[in-house]
Amino acid sequence: MAANIERKPHLREQEIVYQVELELKELLSSVPFVSEFSAEFNDGYGPDVGYDLLLKTAANSKPYCLVIEVKSIGQPRNARMAAAQLQRMIRNFIAHRTDFKKVYGIFAAPFVSENARKICKEEGIGYIDLTGNCLISFDNIYIERFGFQKDAEKRELRSVFNDKASRIVRRLLSDPFRPWTVQELAKRSHVSIGLASQVKTKLFDSEILERRDEMLVVAKPEQLLKDWADSYRLKFKKHIAVEFYSPKKLQDIETEIIEYFKSNQTKYAFTLATAAKASGTQYVSQVNRIHAYVEGNANQIGKELGLKEVDSGGNVVLMQPFDTDILYLSQGAGLSIVSDIQLYLDFSAQKGRIQETADIIFDTKILPQWEDLRSAGQSV
Repeated sequence: MAANIERKPHLREQEIVYQVELELKELLSSVPFVSEFSAEFNDGYGPDVGYDLLLKTAANSKPYCLVIEVKSIGQPRNARMAAAQLQRMIRNFIAHRTDFKKVYGIFAAPFVSENARKICKEEGIGYIDLTGNCLISFDNIYIERFGFQKDAEKRELRSVFNDKASRIVRRLLSDPFRPWTVQELAKRSHVSIGLASQVKTKLFDSEILERRDEMLVVAKPEQLLKDWADSYRLKFKKHIAVEFYSPKKLQDIETEIIEYFKSNQTKYAFTLATAAKASGTQYVSQVNRIHAYVEGNANQIGKELGLKEVDSGGNVVLMQPFDTDILYLSQGAGLSIVSDIQLYLDFSAQKGRIQETADIIFDTKILPQWEDLRSAGQSV
């Protein structure tokens, strides 16, 4: 990406290339038998056109050419594309440039995700990012560092799980084997086509979504759900939760809540232990506290139910959800409970051993449902 190239790259991409050059030089300069660094940027011409950076060096007095492909995003799809480009460029180098017969390809991005790093290893190329993660392996050199700034990966997908965007994820996971179009997802999720398209792109880059016959299908539903759960732990605190106390039996309070919402014709859904017990979740046989999402003002609803608001030590928690879409696909006969997907998220957001209930819900509820949906789709 030299200054004389006719079509200049975006400044951000250019900055990434220069930073990668500095990172590689600093990294390799720590190896005693590596020397003679010089950089060459893409001039836009020739059979090897397409690379972003060449780093010419010598290892044990043998000349090497490191060809680096830089992407602004380091997700699996980008890594796979870069690997194919690098392998093609390496063949071209060996065939057309007599000055380099030892060529090694490296994928670079501001942050290379864990799954993208695995792809690089499988494809026999190196990787480096600007947070410190890297794999450089040629001649007698082997440098591998990982685990730097794990939150960077979460930031790349965080927007997928924002309030309105998460509606799309909820539809995808409700039937992960159903083929979708962006327009259908937007309509069913009550979001704009633009937002649905953005979510599609990010999930596609992560190889969580894939295209089949011009339609979108979830390729890795379990990964999508667990990534969402990681993000949701912070989101759970956004619910407006009001704690109450009542001397009545919890079963009687549940009945009164059911009757209240039935008579007022407004939505609600029990969650956590109440929902788990009602759905027959294994190992959840006792409820010591009621949790319920409510549509409306939680303080006012609690007051009308005759509950006493307390700062702590209550036995009833009414929550105004940050997005009423949380009540999507609420289930149950007689009493309303959240969907199994939402129940999994809510248990995942808890602390201590109760969090393990999320795994039980996944194994005994969600996974069997997905298998039934897969079988139904195959039989059509």
